[in-house]
Amino acid sequence: MKNSKNIIPWSVQKNVKLLKVDKTLGCYFWIKNKKYLDFCSQLVNVNLGFQSPNIINAIIKQTKKISFIGPKFENENREKLADVLTNLYPGNMKKVFFSDSGARANEIACIIAKHYTKKNKILARKITSYHGATRYTASFSGDARRQMINASSNNVIFFSDPIINSCPRGKNYPNCNISKPDTIEKILKRNKSIAAIILEPITGSAGRIIPPKGYYESLRKICDKYNVLLIFDEIMTGFGRTGKWFGANHWSAKPDIVTLAKGITGGIMPLGATLISKKIAKFYENEYFPTGLTNYAHPISCAAAIEAIKTYKKGNLIKKSEKLGNLIEKKLNIMKKKFKCIGDVRGKGLFYAIEFIKNKNGERLINWTYKNYFKESTHMKNLFKFLLDNGMFCYGRYNMIYICPPLIIKKSELERGLNLIERGIEINIENKFF
Repeated sequence: MKNSKNIIPWSVQKNVKLLKVDKTLGCYFWIKNKKYLDFCSQLVNVNLGFQSPNIINAIIKQTKKISFIGPKFENENREKLADVLTNLYPGNMKKVFFSDSGARANEIACIIAKHYTKKNKILARKITSYHGATRYTASFSGDARRQMINASSNNVIFFSDPIINSCPRGKNYPNCNISKPDTIEKILKRNKSIAAIILEPITGSAGRIIPPKGYYESLRKICDKYNVLLIFDEIMTGFGRTGKWFGANHWSAKPDIVTLAKGITGGIMPLGATLISKKIAKFYENEYFPTGLTNYAHPISCAAAIEAIKTYKKGNLIKKSEKLGNLIEKKLNIMKKKFKCIGDVRGKGLFYAIEFIKNKNGERLINWTYKNYFKESTHMKNLFKFLLDNGMFCYGRYNMIYICPPLIIKKSELERGLNLIERGIEINIENKFF
């Protein structure tokens, strides 16, 4: 961007070219009077679409009452939202610490885990995890960007993700050669200093990876056995994104700590939340809580979150996400049979990924390595350009395209978007390799 005084995230500044958005509304944004369907909810955060009227009204109302108040004073919205979240989240959540982002929520979760257990290491997924861009959260993220941030690996141990479609042909889990819970138990046996395991119930930026049946239930038992806390990063998977209120609703295993952000306010205001279980909450009744921030439980953000949750409920949007997810699943499986270039489709609710291969041996279009993180396939680039030229915004990573529109999307809009992706795949990938 020539002459710009701004630094744009994750970019070589001289190469940045930004599109000027003139208007946003619902599932759409406009550039030079051209209408674009947002098929990725921007950064998987605008769950309720742009300009959600009830949330905007709640924000305006709150600014006229109390625009800011520090943590040393009572905050009505903070109390109300904490009560709503602890009752809404499955399991045994007791208290909430409110911050300003997903990264901060995850950082605080790991601070709590280390403080509570008196241990100093975090166990996390290698390559297929991203928990934030601060130096600390990057340290327990397997994502390639950790190297750019120069994140430390001193107090982190990584393990491989259970990618089901990596199983050798003809074998099924648990007999296939992928990471299993007993792999993690071996790590815990060797390392007595692990405070917690952090993971996304369904991975977000790393490709919508869903573990095999029984994986989290086994992991929960192992964590209990070795006095290790289980942290669920639900920054992306929260608030109906996966067809349930939270990713944890898909499994009987429940975490000790959970982190929330993005969809908590419908993406309109910044807010993070770290929920802790009853046993951890009890610990802090007599222990000093060792962190804080200026924008702790910002009253305007809390007001937006309270109204966002009401909006999810009033619109029955969680159930809608589940139903539309079934439509996506059916359509993507039809595409997978039709196109040889599709190696895998996976996801739940309005949270899916299509993964592309370039030959009959199943070789990925781009291999998932640190070295290839910024390697842009011409074919993927052309696919995204085709979609944008035809009025739809989508993004992806490596050899994947992500499907995660706002929960307010209409069935007809979703079908139009999926049909456009189908056409784009045929022209830009299938016809180039097969």
